[in-house]
Amino acid sequence: MTGIRQNGCTAVISVVFVALASLTTTAMAADLDAGSRITAVTVYTSAAEVSRVAEIKVPAGQHAVVLGDLPARLRADSIRVEGEATGELEIGSVDTKSVLLAEDASATAERKRLEKEIERLSDRSSAISDNIAAAEARKTLIRNLAQLPVQPAPQGEPQGARSPSDWAAISALIGAQMVEAQKEIRTANIAMRDVQTQINDLQRKLAGIPPRRVRRTEVRINVSAATALEATLTIRYQVADAGWTPAYEARLSTGDDATQPDLRLTRRARVYQRTGEEWKNIALLLSSTRPGRGTSAPRVGSLRAEFQPAISKRKYKTSESRAPEPMPSAPAMELELDDVAPQARGLVARPVRKRASRKQARVVEAAFQATYEIPGRHTIPTDGAVRNIEIDRVGFAPSIAVRAVPRKKAAAFLYADIKVADGQRLLPGAVSLFRDGVFVGRGALPTLTSGETHELGFGEDDTVRVEHVTLAQKTGESGIISTTKTDTRKFRMTIVNGHKRAVNVRVFDQLPVSGDDDIQVTMVGNVTAPTVTGVKDKPGVLAWDRELAPQASMVINFGYRISWPEGREIRFREVHKRKNKSR
Repeated sequence: MTGIRQNGCTAVISVVFVALASLTTTAMAADLDAGSRITAVTVYTSAAEVSRVAEIKVPAGQHAVVLGDLPARLRADSIRVEGEATGELEIGSVDTKSVLLAEDASATAERKRLEKEIERLSDRSSAISDNIAAAEARKTLIRNLAQLPVQPAPQGEPQGARSPSDWAAISALIGAQMVEAQKEIRTANIAMRDVQTQINDLQRKLAGIPPRRVRRTEVRINVSAATALEATLTIRYQVADAGWTPAYEARLSTGDDATQPDLRLTRRARVYQRTGEEWKNIALLLSSTRPGRGTSAPRVGSLRAEFQPAISKRKYKTSESRAPEPMPSAPAMELELDDVAPQARGLVARPVRKRASRKQARVVEAAFQATYEIPGRHTIPTDGAVRNIEIDRVGFAPSIAVRAVPRKKAAAFLYADIKVADGQRLLPGAVSLFRDGVFVGRGALPTLTSGETHELGFGEDDTVRVEHVTLAQKTGESGIISTTKTDTRKFRMTIVNGHKRAVNVRVFDQLPVSGDDDIQVTMVGNVTAPTVTGVKDKPGVLAWDRELAPQASMVINFGYRISWPEGREIRFREVHKRKNKSR
């Protein structure tokens, strides 16, 4: 057992246990059922740590403080106990076991009430259905009466026995009755919808009541008190079925002649939990730590190269004859434009309004994790529904640039960059993109650490005109002894800045890369020298950078020739690097 030192009338205890099996053999004087409440929860990316507080009076002697309604999937080896007492208190072992709890009286009464109300509404629904059926029968009878003027007179009644005034009265009566029947049906249908809505609401409430017998975890904290005292115990434990993911909202104000561009990044957390216990009015913390994802690196053994044993071709003929097909690859240029929303509109200058102040989370950045203390108190039910919680807002003074890939699309795309402040980090997550107050689409942020920069695409810029023209495309042959085939292509790209201010423009294109020594690729014509070759270490990807003044234009000439031996054919296949999922 662990002792504590008393300071005045209050003693502080802090003990950490591995709660796997009981170490106490001394008989307990009594079990002390302790009511507890959740005060704080730290949510990790795929788990959560719950803090419960139990206030209890402990008589002198040895006892077991029992908490019998903890989650079934509680991790027993994560339990920690800390506390304060008004006297000398010792804590022994902490034991856990799985139990089946009967439904409490309040839940039973609520279940019966809901079931009775659903039964009453179902009876009312049946009565409304009967009324609708009766009204429909009346409509059928009325339709039959409406056919009397065109039917032959009954036997024994002379033709024309009824006067026109009689038929007019009958017609008026039929019309009035038809309107009345239709009105009854319409009123009944409205009542039926209301009743069905109430039934659905009650059924959802009924489904939300826990089962009559639910599996839970019982925790027994073995304590020993020298004298009667009062204690406050804090029990912390980890549970699965909870987590959070980062989400962002980026709002770009493009500015005008008098104002500079501004970018506001709102960081949010999408929190969920299905632990089986309600988190009501709690202090909420979010952590980037990932419990349960492994504690050590994978083992590395010796790698031996050996001949493969002979395999029966007869048995494995199908598997040997077919090589695995390569995975489809995305176009290389898409790596430059994967945040672009094509449906975005052009630049629209709007006045910048002063934003109302908001409470923001306190961000605690440590060497290996980040913790966000969310202000206020929060309630997160155990229904698994995602709750969007704002963490903070960060402002940037972005650099605005325009990107274009004329070969693929005659359009310019607007980009803005963000730079992470020193000592900060951004976790990977989806980004909702707004430009001058208009939602333009969704993008993504990778993991960004202190000082790193990342560009976000904000859709097409209609004020920048892009053109791509093929000047020449011809194939031919050359050579006397051996014939060489050639494919020559020449292009012209034109970018026109229609803005009233200068913009930085980057244009991309591709120079084919030889995949064989017999394939030769050379640039031909009056080629405009590219600013960058091998953009982002991608061979053959070229970029031209230019700052365009208002109403100015840039013209890029580009061409290449491919040659290869006759008798063989070539193909073009775009190759791209796989994205780093962690980034």
